[in-house]
Amino acid sequence: MYIRLINSQDFSDIYMMWKDAGLSLYSYKKEQREFDQMLSINPDSCFAAFAEGKAVGSVFGTTNGSRGFVVHLAVRPAWQSKGIGKKLLQSVEKPLRKRNIRRIYIMIDTDNLGVVPFYEKSGYSLYTASVLMKKDI
Repeated sequence: MYIRLINSQDFSDIYMMWKDAGLSLYSYKKEQREFDQMLSINPDSCFAAFAEGKAVGSVFGTTNGSRGFVVHLAVRPAWQSKGIGKKLLQSVEKPLRKRNIRRIYIMIDTDNLGVVPFYEKSGYSLYTASVLMKKDI
């Protein structure tokens, strides 16, 4: 298993891994568009883990200039509990730290709360000072 920066040619493989991992996804085309945007804006903080010729994990690190965000941290079920998620999280934290980001936020879907202990073991804590709201436009 190895981890490297993601490139645009990785999308199909990573999208299939996301599906296998049970992520809540938009359509293939919309996810591809967002994937390409994420890579163009954050080329040094998007990583994937590969083993046996396919993507087994991914993570995207983004920033608004003062805060960092972790998006789509996922590991294929057959590869979970092997330290890959932890290594991916550490990989994304390094470039964010180099950009002087001192706080990282992670949004967790309410149907995926089982991952909270993983993040807590990695030093993250529950942030209850905000409510996330959305509007589709």
